[in-house]
Amino acid sequence: MISIIIPARDEEKRITATVRQFEKLVIPHEIIISDDGSSDKTVEIARSLGLSVVTYAGSLHAIGRARNAGVKVSHGDALVFIDADSVIPDPQAFFSHALARFEKEPHLLALACPQLVHPDFERPTDRFVFGLDNFFNLVFNNVLHHGAGSGKCIIVRRRAFEQVGGFREDLIFREDCDFLKRISKIGRTHFDTRLTVYHSGRRLHRLGVLGFYYSWIVNGL
Repeated sequence: MISIIIPARDEEKRITATVRQFEKLVIPHEIIISDDGSSDKTVEIARSLGLSVVTYAGSLHAIGRARNAGVKVSHGDALVFIDADSVIPDPQAFFSHALARFEKEPHLLALACPQLVHPDFERPTDRFVFGLDNFFNLVFNNVLHHGAGSGKCIIVRRRAFEQVGGFREDLIFREDCDFLKRISKIGRTHFDTRLTVYHSGRRLHRLGVLGFYYSWIVNGL
């Protein structure tokens, strides 16, 4: 079984569509919403959809903590972390491919996925920014054997997650790359170009290209 873990904070406008993309998924799965202290109706909506919901009442928000909390109530041998604005075009084909790789490659511990802004939201600079990010993630994983990737979608074996202790909860940025880096020290990570995930690009659009890279540099130090 796969456990699809979605960290969310104030995602009432998106959470229903994010969850419903898996309605036709026939691979055994569970969907867990790990709420990171939402002030809107995210939790209420998630529960109305019959989902397992983990809540957090604290004030120190951290997406790594939310992901870890979701894992604690999950049951799958394969853990899938996606964001609340992530869109997988064909979930059945997507996860069938990922699970087949895990079955055939025992030393493969985690898969990182290419990310693109969904065509409905795409702006002219998006392909450059995320194309560059995808290129570096491919080189780091597949050439340098140094894990890296985006939390928009990470697929990992549960045993590997547990062995490295999950995501660091003290990081507010690049916790995804740190997680995959630690995974790559105990086994293999791979950037799989067949597993493209789309998203809204909202952070880049909000900050602009210069602001996006500035926050990336400052918070990554």
